[in-house]
Amino acid sequence: MQLTQKPPLFDITEDRASFKTACSLILLAFIFSFAIRMIWVFQMQGESIFPLLSWNDQFMINTNDGYYWAEGARDILEGNETKYPTSPVHYGAPIITAFIAKLLPFLSFETLIFYLPAILSSLLVIPLTLIGRAFKQTYAGFAAALIASIAHSYYNRTMIGYYDDDMLLIVLPVTTLYALIMGIYTRKSPYLLLTPFFAFLSVWYYANSQIIIWAIAVLLLAYTLAFHRKEIYCYKMLTFLLLALASVPVWSMFGRGGIALFLVFVAWAAIFTLFERLGENAKFVVFAFLPLVALLAFFLSGIAEHVWWQLSGYVIRERVDVVGSDLKLHFQSVAQTVSEAKPIDFFTFANRISGHWITFLFACVGTTMLMIRHRAMLLALPFVGMGFMAYGIPSLISGGGLRFTIYAVPVLALGVSYFVFWAAVRLAETRLLKTAQSKTVVIVVCIAAILLPNIRHIIDYKMPSVFYSYEVDAIDRLGQTIKQQKDYAVTWWDYGYPLRFYSRIWTLIDGGKHAGDVNYMPSYILSATSQKAAARLARIAVEYDYRQINGEIPADKPLFEEILADYNASSAKGFLNDLSYLDDFRLPEKTRNIYLVLPFRMSDIFSTIISFSSIDPDTGIKLPSPFFLSTDVRPGSRSDSAMELVHIPYRFLVDKTRGVLSGSGLNQSIKYIISVGVADGIRKYQQINKNGHISLLDFEEVGKVWIVDDTIMNSTFIRLFVFGYYDNNLFEPTIITPFMKIYRLKI
Repeated sequence: MQLTQKPPLFDITEDRASFKTACSLILLAFIFSFAIRMIWVFQMQGESIFPLLSWNDQFMINTNDGYYWAEGARDILEGNETKYPTSPVHYGAPIITAFIAKLLPFLSFETLIFYLPAILSSLLVIPLTLIGRAFKQTYAGFAAALIASIAHSYYNRTMIGYYDDDMLLIVLPVTTLYALIMGIYTRKSPYLLLTPFFAFLSVWYYANSQIIIWAIAVLLLAYTLAFHRKEIYCYKMLTFLLLALASVPVWSMFGRGGIALFLVFVAWAAIFTLFERLGENAKFVVFAFLPLVALLAFFLSGIAEHVWWQLSGYVIRERVDVVGSDLKLHFQSVAQTVSEAKPIDFFTFANRISGHWITFLFACVGTTMLMIRHRAMLLALPFVGMGFMAYGIPSLISGGGLRFTIYAVPVLALGVSYFVFWAAVRLAETRLLKTAQSKTVVIVVCIAAILLPNIRHIIDYKMPSVFYSYEVDAIDRLGQTIKQQKDYAVTWWDYGYPLRFYSRIWTLIDGGKHAGDVNYMPSYILSATSQKAAARLARIAVEYDYRQINGEIPADKPLFEEILADYNASSAKGFLNDLSYLDDFRLPEKTRNIYLVLPFRMSDIFSTIISFSSIDPDTGIKLPSPFFLSTDVRPGSRSDSAMELVHIPYRFLVDKTRGVLSGSGLNQSIKYIISVGVADGIRKYQQINKNGHISLLDFEEVGKVWIVDDTIMNSTFIRLFVFGYYDNNLFEPTIITPFMKIYRLKI
């Protein structure tokens, strides 16, 4: 009597979905993903909202970094004549955008960059559905595609208008994973080229993707040694995967040109042909190639440097950066102030990945089950590991913050989908579900329950554009005002990319150039109580920055150290004192105009801006930080005698009669309450207590109150933006609007 073999514990009955059915499901998932992203558009189409968020009759994008990539794409379309030396014309996102723009000339550039994130990111449904199909679970893959495509973390960084390199950040590595799984399952030769091709695209598109591709390669080696150590195919696959990692830097060395790329692929084809010709006799050649290619990839790709950068920037998080060779200068680390790199609690971590912490727990169980049943899924562990870096290990390793959660989304979506289908099968086997239709209903209800909190999040997530139209109008006017292409704007780095995009002006710092040492000078300029020091440092910083861009100063040399050396300054403190008090201070030759750009919205981050210059560069000792807080007036709380201020999670009560501000551990006497009109400036100047410690700048029209101390009251930002008090010898107003003040430097 022949016994029937008992199926594995975590097995699910294989579905019989045809390829045509799989294509239909992919199309349906793609439509779902894109349609959900259109919710934001429908919410913002109102007559009162659209004009505020649009420019050239199209919604503006809602991420600062997007303007960097848009600048690169625009420069490519304009004949590759870069308007800024660091324009990203050689990077994936701008190249793909420019290519699509040429294919669709009837679309405006603004329309393309606004909708492109939703289109490209929705392509994630293809590899996820196909991974399910590889395991004979096409419908489970389809359900995973629905879940992953709109999960909190993935949606937030790929929504309509979020034009950034996140568009394909996950799509390409997951497609690489799919090709790798298919190669291991089928042992078919085409996957030996498809897998490295998508790996190559992943690293070309986003350089830091090499971390996850390297992790997959290491896991593939361990997987091969554990399960397939006698099968030459897996070693061939590993060779080509490492070859892909080596090919990107090799290609870059030769200028990333078309001929160099062609030669790279010719080399691949030659090695592939050699392996195919030798067949099973290729062992000697493979084992000769493998260590050589591994060493080549390791040293050329700079993987160790990339890993250290990730750890030091987002996990280790040094509080102070020490830079310079001769003078050791100390600056605040920028990682301390980046919101998406700050530690997060478990529930935020779980919700970002799966929409709800309960779903997350089931997803972890399902992912474990899936990896046990289909061990090729073990190769997806790097995605899980990168995603879990967001949370870290409590009490041992600090988490990397929100930015990492996106990596775990696709794998845990597969996991929770697999768990739902497995549970439905088990219920059917126990006769709790008596028909196929009832099993389908259970699956549909469970998947809908998983999707619901994600959809609710999307409905509530109303991310505005980076700038409002009236701000862009001021920047556009600045672009028409500048005398030469290499004029500079001095402002905070958050506004660098949009300024360059809309006005084509150069910027001192931006979204990619904002380490602690380069942030120090703009921070000092904006918060200095001496307008003379602010103006002089602006001229020095800009002229030296241009020299560095022009190659006169080594690119890796800290600019502030170079400045101190040229001025024979033995300390930063002495140099800054000279800026304020020395009458015959020698300035570099004026070669361009400089504009101080002061947006009203800078108040939301001004306390962070101040922190970068609240440090002694000579010693690294933290200095007492001036006090600034932008708060909202609680609706209905304003009266002649009191009002309540809110700065989440803090609340403050203003007693105008007693002249006291209290709440959230703060109890301060009020010196001045100054009523400020956004269009007409100071309206009412009321002294409450001449010995008070803080003052209130009340922007009643917009419901904002800035709480400031005397130091901030006399800062460059407050004096020029709020009061319009400026030294005629140093500044002149150029563009003055209610929410954007731009001054030209006269020295």
